[in-house]
Amino acid sequence: MDAAKVNQEPVLAGEVEVGDCLYTRDGNYLVEQEVISKQVVTEVGIYAPMTSNAKILVNDVLASCNNVYESQSLTNTFFSNIESMRQTLASIFNYSLDSSETDLPFGTHTIMQMAEIVLPKNIMTL
Repeated sequence: MDAAKVNQEPVLAGEVEVGDCLYTRDGNYLVEQEVISKQVVTEVGIYAPMTSNAKILVNDVLASCNNVYESQSLTNTFFSNIESMRQTLASIFNYSLDSSETDLPFGTHTIMQMAEIVLPKNIMTL
């Protein structure tokens, strides 16, 4: 299965139950695999990867990079606007966007912190 055709309804990791299915990598394909057990793992540190499609494989399990808000569409809209701004600035200042890794624009962290205070964590709480 192509990653673009995967069910677009994300589920928070804490809401996954035994018997649910997750998408896992099998060679070059994604296949559904049933959850047979679960446990909570807590580690110290911070890592917040961002990909162009907000999807990432973690230990061969398809996951979402959206980790700040339960509302995926809000996060996707924000980062698509950031990407548009980055492309516009690249064309104005004539620099290449060919790098496989980029830093988030200056001020993004502050904007996300402010949004966390002002915006609801779940669109259903409006």
